[in-house]
Amino acid sequence: MYGLIMAGGYGARFWPLSREIMPKQMLRIAGKNTMIQNTVQRIMPLIPLNHLYIATNEKHAKIIDTQLKEINCAENNINFIIEPMGKNTTPAIAVAAIYINEIDPESTMVVMPADHIIQKKTKFLKLLKQAEKLANQGYLVTFGIKPSRPETGYGYIKAGKKIYEGFKVDKFTEKPDLKTAQRYLKSSNYFWNGGIFVWQTKAILQEIKKYLPFLYEKLNILKNSPNRLEALKTFYTEVESISIDYGVMERTDRAAVIPADIKWNDVGSWSALDEVIKKDSKGNIITGNVIDINSQNSIIYGGSNLVASIGLKDIVVVSTDDVILICPKNKSQDVKTMVNKLKERKKEEYL
Repeated sequence: MYGLIMAGGYGARFWPLSREIMPKQMLRIAGKNTMIQNTVQRIMPLIPLNHLYIATNEKHAKIIDTQLKEINCAENNINFIIEPMGKNTTPAIAVAAIYINEIDPESTMVVMPADHIIQKKTKFLKLLKQAEKLANQGYLVTFGIKPSRPETGYGYIKAGKKIYEGFKVDKFTEKPDLKTAQRYLKSSNYFWNGGIFVWQTKAILQEIKKYLPFLYEKLNILKNSPNRLEALKTFYTEVESISIDYGVMERTDRAAVIPADIKWNDVGSWSALDEVIKKDSKGNIITGNVIDINSQNSIIYGGSNLVASIGLKDIVVVSTDDVILICPKNKSQDVKTMVNKLKERKKEEYL
């Protein structure tokens, strides 16, 4: 089995702690290790390091390489796919599939984000082995997370007929409205799309050829190229930006879902920390240089400057050397909008 870790991103969701040069997967959000370190260590019992690929850009690759050395992952063991520009998930998946397929035409690959939290690690590995069996029947397998709330920011999967270790996918739904999400929450056959996939490399390449023939044709640029970096630049310049969900999974008749009770969280905003970090007796998450009096259900992150807080309720405060973020917890999703506004105004703090 081979693996592809998607490690792109622009550092918007956990700004100002995360920045364009230091996105979420490189942060120590939920423990002593960074998220990319946790992702690699989680998969190591199943996938050898020399079977692992990380898709990222050149600047991030250097930081990731340094972080992986911290956990004794030698730099010459893990393969990097250096993306010259962001083009969503399909190009990176196609590139990894071509590289892996050249090594082993009968190979199976796991695709996973670098910045998700999975607390049930043993169960996760067990489910990956089940997914491999289903993938070997020709299915494109995704993990379905049972909804715990009517989330409108996630894609949903409707499970259909039972097959082997999982279910055929009836349909995908992208980010429904609140009323629809509430209906999905009550149903037993709707799942969040966790963004984790397992398939044979030849199967995903067949489906890319079927549904994205132009992108598939451009993969010829990479075959037998003497200069892989230059070939990647040409490939990425010529292909469209498209997600694997929209480009393939929502169109194929080979999609399958395995329900995954793995305590998954994509940690998509500051408020998501409530689900993954232990809180104090008043429901607060307080870390760093902070002195607090009587705050409740708040997230307070102190940097080099002291944060003195009194009587906050349901508030996020993040202090760094150059920025202070203050917002209600229920508005923490709007941090990404703030980062876009900084870019529009040419403020360097987003970098």
